Amino acid sequence: MGQALREAHRTLDAAGLKDLSAQRRRIVAALTRQAAQLAGEAGQLLSPAAQREVESTLSAVLADPDAADRWAEGRLEAALTPPSAFPSGSAPAAPARAEPEPQPRPKSRGAASGTRAKDELAERRRKRREELERAEQEAEWAARQLRDARAEEADAQESLRRADDELGRVRETVATAEERLRAAHEDLDRAERERRKAEERGRTAADALADAERDARASARRVDRLTGRGR
Repeated sequence: MGQALREAHRTLDAAGLKDLSAQRRRIVAALTRQAAQLAGEAGQLLSPAAQREVESTLSAVLADPDAADRWAEGRLEAALTPPSAFPSGSAPAAPARAEPEPQPRPKSRGAASGTRAKDELAERRRKRREELERAEQEAEWAARQLRDARAEEADAQESLRRADDELGRVRETVATAEERLRAAHEDLDRAERERRKAEERGRTAADALADAERDARASARRVDRLTGRGR
């Protein structure tokens, strides 16, 4: 983008410069938003002044190859400022003298560093995507575990409610049985008392019968003696 803008400015291509400048503004704005988002993800919120410095640096990178090399090294200590002669989107003024054809720039150490920085950025993004995928998978697994745990807890609560109902019914049955058992013990005690009384009456009656039989036999013997049957 920077090379195309510089070429359009050099060749006085007003239409091309206008389109490229519009693209430049969109790209700078998008990259500035992305920088703010990445900084926010890292826990560092960019202030409006810092965002303007990011925009200024990106504009300088597009305008100045040297600035692009410095930026590609990834070690800027301060924001970059674009040159004032860089086009803003309007048709450029005619140059005072013809500029020589730009010679191909040898590949500098900064360019190699820029390539490495781009590769490192791509690798970081790839790792972030992988981490995001893992995090999403873990979140989905955790959500399933939560649903299963909630269902299990609901089943356990229902089982507990049924167990409480059954326990209540059994307690009522036990209470009824205990009441019947107490009544049966009372009946047993009463029957045993009646039996003891009956036994006592039986012994008294037996004693009375024995006495009566002795008296009867003694009377019979006296009668026999008196009537002479006993001779």
